[in-house]
This record gives sequence, structure tokens and C-alpha cells, in this order.
Amino acid sequence: TKMQIVLNDKTIITIGKNSIFKIEDYVFDENKPKATFNLSKGIIKTLTGKIGKLAPQRFKVKTKNAVIGIRGTYFVVEFKNNITMVGMLGGKVNFVDKISNKTYTISKGQMIILNPTLPKEKRVIIKNGFKEPDAVKIGTKKKKDTQKIISNLPAQKPPYFHTQRGLP
Repeated sequence: TKMQIVLNDKTIITIGKNSIFKIEDYVFDENKPKATFNLSKGIIKTLTGKIGKLAPQRFKVKTKNAVIGIRGTYFVVEFKNNITMVGMLGGKVNFVDKISNKTYTISKGQMIILNPTLPKEKRVIIKNGFKEPDAVKIGTKKKKDTQKIISNLPAQKPPYFHTQRGLP
């Protein structure tokens, strides 16, 4: 089961099966727009909307060991077994390794993998040739895809989204 969220600024987030995703902060206003998300487990695909264009420095996706800052983009984030992977489908992201505080910039067709259990010199790997994984493809072939549209999110209590089999 997958879920797709369309936010007020037209950001589209597809959440893969068995993922735990949280909207930590979301404000869509022309003066101080911001979006901060947290992926505790699983995989998401994001196509940024107006916040990504108006204030890309205020659009972030976090995992336990990395922060992904966008530059008007289309990307996939997976967090599994304490490893963060980001794959680029369009645009660029700045990827910050929270352990070393080092920033990496990756572009369309590249992926970055952070494995904090490896030695420092092998902890981050950048590869070319990234393609969209099936886990977050939303298409017309699968009728079981779930789509949710979220609007006017409450500022006080960010929603958590858990996806697994059996959800409507």
C-alpha cells in the first residue's frame, strides 16, 4: 500500500509501504513559508511545490542521521536499517551527514548513501544512474494505490503517517 499526499503549496509526497513519516512543520504563506518532514522508517518520493520555489532553504527532510535540503526538486528518500539513501529524479539537494556535519550536493540521476556503521572514509557513497524505485511509483496500473489530499494542516499537532497493508 502506498499513500500520496498533496499539500496546499502543491508539494506531492508519495509514502511507500511500511513507512513512518511525520510532518514536523508546515506553513504555506508567501512571507515565511516552510516545510520540515521526518522519515523514521521506509521510503518517500517528493515533488516540491511552491515552498520549494519560494524558500528552498526552508524545505527539509530529516532522517535519524541526515538532513536533506532541497533546491526545487524531485527526489526519493529511503531510511532503512539506520542507512539513509537519497536518489535524484530532478533538480538538486544538499545532503548533510549529521555525524560529520559535512554537506554533499547531488543532482538528477545521482544517489547518495549514508551508512553510519562504516568507517568515516567509507560512510558516504555517491553513485550515478539512479532510477525511480517501484516502491514509490504511483501509476494507473495498480488500483490499490491510495491517495490522500491534506489541506489546512494544524500547526499544533503534526500528523504522522504509517503505511502498511490493510489501510483503506
